[in-house]
Amino acid sequence: MGKIKIIIVSVIVFCFSSHLEGQNSINVMSFNIRYNNPSDGINQWENRKDWVTDLINYREIDLLGTQEVTYTQLMDMKERLPLYDVVGIGREGGNKGEFSAIFYNKSRFKLLDAETFWLSTTPKDTASVGWDAALPRIVTYAKLLDKRFNKEIYFFNTHFDHKGEEARLKSANLLVQEIKRLTGDLPVIITGDFNSSESSSTYKELTSYLKSTAAQSPISYGNKNTYNGWDYEFKNKYETIDYIFFKGKGISPLKYEVIDGQRGKHFISDHYPVFSEFRYTGDSITRKTNEALRIISYNIHHGLGEVSSPQNIDMRGTIDLLANANAEIICLQEIDKKTFRSGKKLDQLDFIASELGMHSFFGKTLDYDGGEYGIGLLSKMPFKEIKFEKLPNPDNKEPRGIIVAKISIEGKVLPFACTHLSNESPESRLSQTTFISENYKDYVLAGDFNSVFDSKEIQLFNHLKAYPENRDFTYSSMAPIKQIDYFFIPENKYIIENSGTINNYGLSDHKPIYIDLKQK
Repeated sequence: MGKIKIIIVSVIVFCFSSHLEGQNSINVMSFNIRYNNPSDGINQWENRKDWVTDLINYREIDLLGTQEVTYTQLMDMKERLPLYDVVGIGREGGNKGEFSAIFYNKSRFKLLDAETFWLSTTPKDTASVGWDAALPRIVTYAKLLDKRFNKEIYFFNTHFDHKGEEARLKSANLLVQEIKRLTGDLPVIITGDFNSSESSSTYKELTSYLKSTAAQSPISYGNKNTYNGWDYEFKNKYETIDYIFFKGKGISPLKYEVIDGQRGKHFISDHYPVFSEFRYTGDSITRKTNEALRIISYNIHHGLGEVSSPQNIDMRGTIDLLANANAEIICLQEIDKKTFRSGKKLDQLDFIASELGMHSFFGKTLDYDGGEYGIGLLSKMPFKEIKFEKLPNPDNKEPRGIIVAKISIEGKVLPFACTHLSNESPESRLSQTTFISENYKDYVLAGDFNSVFDSKEIQLFNHLKAYPENRDFTYSSMAPIKQIDYFFIPENKYIIENSGTINNYGLSDHKPIYIDLKQK
């Protein structure tokens, strides 16, 4: 009977974890489905349409950009994809010519706006041909509301000309200019068949403003080429010409894949579908005044999402969240340094610091998994003094420590301390908070204190004001049940203009907390 109970609980936990992990992901696909050409023999559309739509349904694609879709193919896909709505028109206007149609999951997304423009010197002119292009080429875009998170997002989809080199380069420039004009700071995802290799000037023009998921995703899998030309014997060498790009704050790719669509002589299309899984990385918080100092404390859980599998460590998402938050000082907990689980060559704090352009200091609390583990402090201002101290550990549980710094800020000095207290022993936590309150009573304190607000440990800081002031729960991030992350501030020295938590959409099992601090 005991074994049966364990199995049932395990299934429930697995299902709950899978549901939570799926909540924050956006599954995106770019797919040139090959136009309906009867001369394609065994690979003609009639033999492929169920394969194409079965793949889309199976992968639970949220946003799909398609190319070379004729009207009859569009009708076939709509019939087989009942969970999706579609936007777009043919490149010759109305239902004429190939569509660069966008399919979106209608239960998750609400359409706010949609438009198609032509890749030419007269983008609003129907069927206009640009530069040295052989055919009219289009971009279809949609502005969507992700109802799951109440977030707006733009999705662009296109198909560049296959012959005109000038047309491709000018199309890239026009696409970038339209994205700049339309989207502001909102997240943007772009899919398409760009008929351009990674070494081309067209690709370089696109990536001067946009980021490629192939280059930015921490996890990649699949073929190097996205075009196959029905070449089942691999006689020719083909390149990547289909891409998923992105830009904007608050979104980051987690996975990239070129999906293998070949069964012997049978192909799903003459292009392989390209897949990317994105996740939201955090919301922007507006600072009330420019004079205030934005400080963040964040237990990053070594870059592992709250319900992610161990191989899905996502430092890029963590970096994007911190960059989006515009903090000058960042206190981090649960950092790996060259461990096996995070990558023997990866110093997480050094990587974050180099990406954000900040000074950094690492405090090792223990040797772990072939490397080191501990806490870290980042600052855009130089450290005047900085040191790491081990905290009392009367129960001989996992060692804990505190980074103590004096940070130079416009001729003044900010005493600041960053810590992570024991999660195993109330006795150890009490000893640790006693040590901190006695030795650093005039410091701005930040960290994961592993204690609820009315605990004995936290009450030792009653000479200081606790923030976030609204007592937002900080653990866990996806299903918060308690506040254990805090700032403690000497009120006679500082004014806090704003404080709160940042929604990190499960990037860690803790929510980041922030304050905007001014010296009196």
